[in-house]
Amino acid sequence: MELLHIRTDLWNPATAAGVWYPEGGPEKRVLEAFAVESIGAQVWLVAYDVAKGGAKGGRQLGYTIAGGLLCDLVLRGKLQTDGAACRPVDPSPLGCPALDDLLGRIAAEADRPRTWLSWIRGYGRDASAAVIEELEQHGRLVRYERRVLRLLALTRHSLADPMRADRLHADIRHVMSGVQATPPEPRQSALALLVAGFAPGLTGVEPATAAARATELEADLPDGLRAVLAAVRATRIEAVAAVF
Repeated sequence: MELLHIRTDLWNPATAAGVWYPEGGPEKRVLEAFAVESIGAQVWLVAYDVAKGGAKGGRQLGYTIAGGLLCDLVLRGKLQTDGAACRPVDPSPLGCPALDDLLGRIAAEADRPRTWLSWIRGYGRDASAAVIEELEQHGRLVRYERRVLRLLALTRHSLADPMRADRLHADIRHVMSGVQATPPEPRQSALALLVAGFAPGLTGVEPATAAARATELEADLPDGLRAVLAAVRATRIEAVAAVF
């Protein structure tokens, strides 16, 4: 059985509470090919909750992350929109686990393309796990185990650099408030719109201001991103309809 010990040489909210790490400490592989996380991984960071040791949001979080990954693939020239259908353009891998996993699945079904909504529904179940792997390889997350009744080990994560999530929150707030001196880049707009739709309170902007700004931002995005955002919105509509 793998021995466990408490790490005391790294401070963060999780380790300060006393958590159990596998012997040897957390894995420290760094994903050097990507200086910036995928949009899906950024959604996870923004939704991170210290008390939970992970991102909050349930199924809708998975759909939003999947939408972020699709937006990223569109911006990287890997996918294009054909009406409601998602079509691969360049299936060559990027070197990012989450993006490559989703791109590979889409490329495998290139002869029978599915809609953006279908991919968001289908990949939403695996999206969180995929971006966690990406963030671990980026060195953004520290994995630890929380013991329950000394028997059950629950895998949790703490942020290696909490300021990274703070910067993303600030960037989203600036984009949604419209205070930036220059227009935001498409990936900034996509992240802000995804978060605003998923958890409006995380934007730090008044709802009326955020709604008006969202309309402006989306109008300036390319067709592929607008198609993805529309599909993510459709999953939220479905979730509300299912309640009634």
